[in-house]
Amino acid sequence: MRILLIEDNDAIAEIVRRSLALFSLPTDKFTLEYASDGITGLQVARTNTFDGYLIDLDLPDINGLQVGLALGHLMQRDRIPRGWLAAVTAQSDAMTKQRARDLGFNAFLAKPFSPSALSLLLRRFDSSATDKAEIGIGH
Repeated sequence: MRILLIEDNDAIAEIVRRSLALFSLPTDKFTLEYASDGITGLQVARTNTFDGYLIDLDLPDINGLQVGLALGHLMQRDRIPRGWLAAVTAQSDAMTKQRARDLGFNAFLAKPFSPSALSLLLRRFDSSATDKAEIGIGH
């Protein structure tokens, strides 16, 4: 599974990298690309193929919700392959979760998160590859 992490905090990016290494099995390999801001993330998404996107909502240049909306539009116009969107943020209030859902995010991972929470989220996407729309936010 190829994942693009769009996150401005290097420490969080390292946690995601280490978490993936902990639960990556030979038959279930995860590949992670990393962008430290929204503009770079959108550029990387347009030039590579990803199965999903982990997007920080508090990016320094563009709000992560806007990044997700832009990625959704690119997917709808077949400019990039379709994939899942997961918000990764400390903003875990109901309004933020609802806005993310309304803008096309498929999942929500609240910071701080454990490696097992990230693993669960990714495994749900992996096992639901035929119908990603069933994956809900806030699980």
